[in-house]
Amino acid sequence: MLWIFVTGKTYRFRVHNVGISTSLNFRIQNHNMLLVEAEGTYTNQQNYTNLDIHVGQSYSFLVTMDQNASTDYYIVASPRFISNPQWSQVTGVAILQYSNSKGKASGPLPDAPNDYYDKYYSINQARSIRSVQEQILFLNWNCFFLKKKSYFDSELSISDYCSVFEGCNFYGCI
Repeated sequence: MLWIFVTGKTYRFRVHNVGISTSLNFRIQNHNMLLVEAEGTYTNQQNYTNLDIHVGQSYSFLVTMDQNASTDYYIVASPRFISNPQWSQVTGVAILQYSNSKGKASGPLPDAPNDYYDKYYSINQARSIRSVQEQILFLNWNCFFLKKKSYFDSELSISDYCSVFEGCNFYGCI
């Protein structure tokens, strides 16, 4: 697949792992991905060079086309944490092409993290993602609430919290 982009513009990429058993690592050669949304919820914006997308997860990234347009770049999705070596060769590849590109993508595909036996990279990465809702502050005479949980921890939604405590009003964002 070939996608053509204009130098200097920023594009939104929405990536879904619709698999049933395998995590994926998503990366774009020589580009930073600014994470802005997870599972339909805005996140605190963080830059990633690659991101593990676990089964059933969806993310949106903003990617600025700020690289040298003399060549094309690889977009890669590869499986993570698999024990069958045959599946490690299954990799999805697309080409990111600048509208004024003068050459084809070359060289090896960008590497996924080499941490098969160290799952903490992926776990810590997932725990670092925070939804904007987690930082919404509610103030009232009877209610003070500041949510500070990881996006992936089980949690009450803010609407559930406020229906329990009547009179809890939206105050603003931190």
